[in-house]
Amino acid sequence: MQPSCGACAADVCDVDPYCCDTGWDDTCIGEVEEYCAGGCDGGGGGGGSCGHDECTAGAALDPSCSTCTSAVCDADPFCCQTEWDDVCVGEVETECGEDCGGGGGGCLHDECSQGGPLVASCSPCVSDVCSQDDFCCNTDWDAQCVAEADEICGGICGGGGGGGCAHDECQQGGPLDADCSSCVTDVCDYDPFCCSSSWDGTCIDEADQICGGICGGGGGGFGCAHDECVQGGALDYGCSDCATAVCDYDSVCCDSTWDDVCVDEASQICGC
Repeated sequence: MQPSCGACAADVCDVDPYCCDTGWDDTCIGEVEEYCAGGCDGGGGGGGSCGHDECTAGAALDPSCSTCTSAVCDADPFCCQTEWDDVCVGEVETECGEDCGGGGGGCLHDECSQGGPLVASCSPCVSDVCSQDDFCCNTDWDAQCVAEADEICGGICGGGGGGGCAHDECQQGGPLDADCSSCVTDVCDYDPFCCSSSWDGTCIDEADQICGGICGGGGGGFGCAHDECVQGGALDYGCSDCATAVCDYDSVCCDSTWDDVCVDEASQICGC
C-alpha cells in the first residue's frame, strides 16, 4: 500500500514502513486503530480505502481495506484474489452483519434473466428457487432457473416471455419446449436442435423469419443472454454488434464470464 493513498496510511507507514514497503498485515491494521481517528470501524458498505463498496459486485478487493473485507476474504479468498462477485456481496451480509439491500435490489440481475449465480439472500424468490435447485446460486442462473423462478414465485416472469417458455424466443439460452409457444413449435419443426440442444443465435434468426419478424431482425442485443451493460455469464460472440465489439477487444467476455470489466468495456465501446 502506498502512503499517498490516504493520510491514515501515511501516518501508519511513517511509524511502520513495512506496511507500505512489504505488506499491509494485521499489525498494520492494529496500527490504524492506534494512529488514525475512527480506526477500522467504518463498517461494511463503505470500505474507506476499498476500491468499491463491499455491497457492490466488482473487481477483487484488498483484504486490508476494511475489517469487513478482511472477514469475507478469510472465508472466501476468491473475493480478494479474483473477483468481488455477488456471492461475495452475500457474504458481506453473513460475515459482517451488514445489510446490502437484499430482498430484490441486491440481486446481480433480475430473476427472470439468465446470468451468473445469484445470492440466495438477495430476494425471497431467489431463496425459494435455490432451496430447491442450489445450482442456481452456486453455478449459474440458467434458463431452468428462470423457469423455476416463474413457477415457484407466482408467474413473475410471465411465462418467460414466450407463453410457458423458459426464456423469450428472441433470447439465447437453453433448449425450449416445443409446446411452450406456437412460434417455438414452428421453429423446432424446422430445426429440432433448438428444442433438443440449445436455443442459439441461429434459432433466434429462425424465430424472427418464421414468426413474422418478432425479434426485429435478431440483432441489436435481442439475441444476447443478458444486457451488455449488466454482469452475468459469458455472452455468445455475435449476439449483438456491441457484444462482438467487446469480445474482439477482450475475448474473456465471450469465453468465460461477462464481468464488471466487460461492462466497463461495453460502456466505453458501445455507450451503455
